[in-house]
Amino acid sequence: MKRFCLAAFLLAACQPANTDETKVTADTELNTAAPVDVIAVKEGIVQLRLLDPVAEPRACIVPIRVENGLDADVNVTMIGFTVTGPGDDTKGNMFAPAAAAGESSEARVILEGQSCDAFDTLTIPEVLCKADGENCAAKVDLIDGDELRFSQAG
Repeated sequence: MKRFCLAAFLLAACQPANTDETKVTADTELNTAAPVDVIAVKEGIVQLRLLDPVAEPRACIVPIRVENGLDADVNVTMIGFTVTGPGDDTKGNMFAPAAAAGESSEARVILEGQSCDAFDTLTIPEVLCKADGENCAAKVDLIDGDELRFSQAG
């Protein structure tokens, strides 16, 4: 009886793997990964989207995504904005990497000295936007985040 069990075990162990099952397993593992944040840019406009701030010890990092719906690469800058809320007000600047046509880029503004819950509003005096050397500021749409919102000065 032991010889029969051993022979059955050896035969099963020597059988080639079923490649279809291996493929299904690999596909299943890929599909169980966390969903990817898909960006759907809006044609004809540039969206500045405030993402959830990231708390660090004695600092708050504010990610701002530039979603380019124009036919040209864009550069977006915000100089001298203020960040206000229940904590102490502060000032900042944002220089986002260029966003290719139909793509997005992300800038990270670092606000030192306070936690993220010290801020709730980012007030912008002016958004500078350039596409192929032309001013595209009129095509910028500000999208508030869950924890921070945009406000335009003046």
